[in-house]
Amino acid sequence: GWQDSWSKGFAIFYVTMAAGVSGVAKDLTKLGGKTVTKLVTPEEKEGLLFKIVSFVTGMKNSLKGFGYFLGSLLLSVDDDWGYYLALAVLCLLILIALPFAIFGLSPELGRVREKNIKFSAAFTGYPRNLYILSIGRLFLFMSRDMWFEVPLPFYLRNADIQDIGNFC
Repeated sequence: GWQDSWSKGFAIFYVTMAAGVSGVAKDLTKLGGKTVTKLVTPEEKEGLLFKIVSFVTGMKNSLKGFGYFLGSLLLSVDDDWGYYLALAVLCLLILIALPFAIFGLSPELGRVREKNIKFSAAFTGYPRNLYILSIGRLFLFMSRDMWFEVPLPFYLRNADIQDIGNFC
């Protein structure tokens, strides 16, 4: 865990690595969810799928914003116990969702239909434009994550709250 005695350089390295690992986990989860949705949807209902995905994406972003506010509120409740309260609420929300994941998903999900698929098959056979787009998105999201998850928290932790916004 975090140690206040760490040097600033090591702390930035630690936060960067933790943010990188959590970002990869988040992206793999999102990719898996989209893939499963696409696999279980019949071709004639793909228009409806697009509408549902748009709605769910909007709801996800709304819940994410609500989560930031709820987390901030819980963290500010008490200097000593606010962090643990926020973790307890997070664990409770996960426990509420867990039965839906365990009993609502088919055991066939995640199984390969074809045998002997090679890892390199994911990187071959697609148009060149798709690879260029993917690399562009990679750098776009990496730069966003690097700003919001590394320097911004350090700045907000050390900045005088009265001075925020006065630089404009």
